[in-house]
Amino acid sequence: MFERTLKALVEPDVQDSERIVLLSPAVGLFRPDLPKGAYVTPDLRMGTFSQLQRFYHLLVPQGARGAVLEQLVNDGVSRVQYRTPLLRVGAATAEQIAARADRDGQAMSAAGGHAAGDIPVKSPTHGVFYRRPDPQSPAYVNVGDVIEPGAQLALVEVMKCFNQIRLDGDGLPERCEVVQIPVEDASEVALGQLLFVLRAA
Repeated sequence: MFERTLKALVEPDVQDSERIVLLSPAVGLFRPDLPKGAYVTPDLRMGTFSQLQRFYHLLVPQGARGAVLEQLVNDGVSRVQYRTPLLRVGAATAEQIAARADRDGQAMSAAGGHAAGDIPVKSPTHGVFYRRPDPQSPAYVNVGDVIEPGAQLALVEVMKCFNQIRLDGDGLPERCEVVQIPVEDASEVALGQLLFVLRAA
């Protein structure tokens, strides 16, 4: 159904030169995927776009990178015109994104992000973190869920390749409770960043 892709348009924000606006590339229907605060990078899927019963992944264009400051259309399906503003993005470099991830990790550690005996699950790579297989599906897991070894927790996308994040490893308890999910869905994550905190149930 979504074999085709389109790239959004990008232009500087007239209100602030440090920001950019992502725009519709054509007339059609748009449904956004990225919440406020999510990090956008080139080729990241920002939503679904349909035109004349054809469906497309709408991708972030080259040169667009930063955090979503404002969603400029409704959460549901919106009718858009050519160059309709879709997202306002705060400009950010890859270094700034990595620095923020590092700061968030340090803040969590300083605040006692997880107790001794808790089971941290960290990202195996840089990429984009997804809690669900597609925007219409429920999350793989939520805080409070009790899961068993082998359970899928999330996906991390790198260049359109999806890495499955599962509860794997030696010495795991038979059942674990999900106690923290410190990362927003569809946000960029760094290698080794904490994604989940689990506890023996």
